[in-house]
Amino acid sequence: MHGSSTGLGAFVAARALVIAAMAVLTCAPTALGAGIQVTGGETQLRLSPGLEKALGKDGVTIQPLAPARLKGRNLILPVAAGAFDADADTDTLAHIGGLKLASGKRSVSLRRLSFDASTKSLSATVAGKRIHIARLVGGSLERDGFDARLKVKRMPLTGTAAATLNKVLELPKILRAGRSLGSASGLGEASVVDIDFGKIAIGGPETVFSKLEALKVQMGLWGGSERWAAPGENYFLFDIAPTTVTRDASAGILDTQENDGISMQIHESPPREMLLRHPRIDLTTRELGATLTPLSKENPVTGTIATLDYTTATIQIRPKVGAFELMGIRAISTQFIADQLNTRFATPGLFQPGETLARMTITLHAR
Repeated sequence: MHGSSTGLGAFVAARALVIAAMAVLTCAPTALGAGIQVTGGETQLRLSPGLEKALGKDGVTIQPLAPARLKGRNLILPVAAGAFDADADTDTLAHIGGLKLASGKRSVSLRRLSFDASTKSLSATVAGKRIHIARLVGGSLERDGFDARLKVKRMPLTGTAAATLNKVLELPKILRAGRSLGSASGLGEASVVDIDFGKIAIGGPETVFSKLEALKVQMGLWGGSERWAAPGENYFLFDIAPTTVTRDASAGILDTQENDGISMQIHESPPREMLLRHPRIDLTTRELGATLTPLSKENPVTGTIATLDYTTATIQIRPKVGAFELMGIRAISTQFIADQLNTRFATPGLFQPGETLARMTITLHAR
């Protein structure tokens, strides 16, 4: 990775992290908002020592139902799904697997355990019926970066659950309403992440951008774009509109404002110019697109101006702070941008596909 790209990446990342840190300091933890989906993770249900002891006295064993697993008193449940909608007040983590209580030849299974932080209840499928197993005391489902953190202090059994379990096991006094199952903690992992803000930085030394400067092309800001400059290097920064990406940043569309861009002008006779605006990135295809026009914005042409090479890139994903940093990406010129540059600046053959159009840094921050 080029050294200057590291400096620019640190600058953009530091600026965005300061904004994110201010938000954390001024806002209390809140439940995840609408549109965030969870499809992975796991919850650890720590069974109460008192419950385990009471069950053991009557010969009742506790067994995990795959893919759940039991480690000591800890039942590890894989998260299957999560629904977070503040407006509908549905904050849940649903799981696959479960546990079985067995006494001699009789047994009862609790499958598909679901923690509902909005109704403060734990439900499960027992003997083919969906019932409320326990109340959640001190239960919360809160944002943890771009994932969801579940915390439950106690889970007192409901009267219905106690009666159902006792009946099936033929042990009418072993369980009672109010006896705690234990505590729980879990992490629901989002498959996609809602991005609140971010930056795309384009430029750098030994690129088409520096080649243009050598031709005495004066480059300036257009719309709401920004500039970061240091000796021998020049970068243009663009705000990313709110969007959604996968948690590994391998898919999603990063869009910028339509009128943000870079003006390019040669004032010597004959005057030549180009406006590169509305850069956007397709993370799935790893392509950088843009709209090219004269400064008057007449006769716009839109296309892919570069393919993105991650070979020397550094990709950092920080779930705890809800941030992505993709630094040192090499944008490789396409035939489209080479032809446009040669035509607009009257430099036949000077710009070629395959050369480094720019070095790029992308920073993204989750809601």
